[in-house]
Amino acid sequence: MAANPSRADEPPKSSRERLVTATTAAVVGAVAALKVVTAGASALGFTAGGIASGSTAASMMSLTGSVQASSLVAALQSVGATGALGYLGTAGTVVVVTSGAFVGAVVAAPVLTSAVRKIKDKILKNQSKL
Repeated sequence: MAANPSRADEPPKSSRERLVTATTAAVVGAVAALKVVTAGASALGFTAGGIASGSTAASMMSLTGSVQASSLVAALQSVGATGALGYLGTAGTVVVVTSGAFVGAVVAAPVLTSAVRKIKDKILKNQSKL
C-alpha cells in the first residue's frame, strides 16, 4: 500500500486502523449531532420553560402566527423543552444521527488518526527506553 502523498513522512495505515478510526469518529459525530441539535434549539430560544422573549424563537413564532402542530416552530419547541429529538420521530432522528456520523467519519477521522498515531509513537518510544 502506498503512503498518502500529503503525509509522506507517515507509514501507510492498515485497513483495520482506518476502520477503527472511522468507526470511532462516526460514533462521536452521531452523539455530537444529537447534542448540537438540542443545544441549537435552546440557543435559538426554545427552552424548557417555553419560548424565550426577544429570542429568535419568539421572532419565528410571531412570524408564523398560529403555530401548527407539525411546524418547525413546534418541532424546535419540543426539542428545546425536552432536550430530546422524540418529536422529530424515527426518521428525523435517523437523519440527525446519520448526518453526524457522516461528518464525524469524514471530518474527524483524519484528526483522530493523527492524534492516535502520536500517542502510539510516544508509547513505543517510552517502551524502547525501558
